Amino acid sequence: MIASLHRHRLRSEKAANKRQMENTCFICGVDRFTFDTKGGGFQRHIDEDHCMWRYLYCLCYLWDKVPTEYNGWEQHVAAKLAAGDFSFLPQNNAIVLRKLWMAKEEEHRALRDSIRHVRTQLDKLIVGESGKAMGQGRWSRAMKVTEIKMMEELSNQHAAEMEETKKQVKALAEQSEEMRATLRQLVSLVGGRVSGVEAASTSTQMAEPAGIV
Repeated sequence: MIASLHRHRLRSEKAANKRQMENTCFICGVDRFTFDTKGGGFQRHIDEDHCMWRYLYCLCYLWDKVPTEYNGWEQHVAAKLAAGDFSFLPQNNAIVLRKLWMAKEEEHRALRDSIRHVRTQLDKLIVGESGKAMGQGRWSRAMKVTEIKMMEELSNQHAAEMEETKKQVKALAEQSEEMRATLRQLVSLVGGRVSGVEAASTSTQMAEPAGIV
């Protein structure tokens, strides 16, 4: 009975890990749905933007390179790795998503400018060239109320989007902790193998007999 429960738990954990790997970016922790709807596609992202094998290759490259030959960014990343700090990796963020958010901000800004422009043109039409300003105050108040309502609706929409984004970021932060723990284990494993190979190579060189002079 205990063995059956243990096997069931292992199968459940394996299935959960498989779902997470298939639906969450291993590097940044953002989910598949976000990229499919707002970031140009999840598969393209993990193949091109955040390919985990390229990151692994970068780590192996740093371990294999002589530290005195590091350039600026290599020295920075190597120092972070030595301290067990993975903050150099993108966390719950990606360039394609930043572009999307910037485009939304620009769209909202353009809409606000359009509202102001329409209000200005209507005020000019109300006043007219003859200088007859009857009803200007009433129309101006009506237009101002309309503008305020439109701005409030736009602000509420933007606030709702930001709140949803915050919820997604919080959920992704919780999911990414387990992935980063896995990455640390992977780094330790690869680093240990590299150290073992270097130690074996050094021992072999020390064991070689000296040549006869």
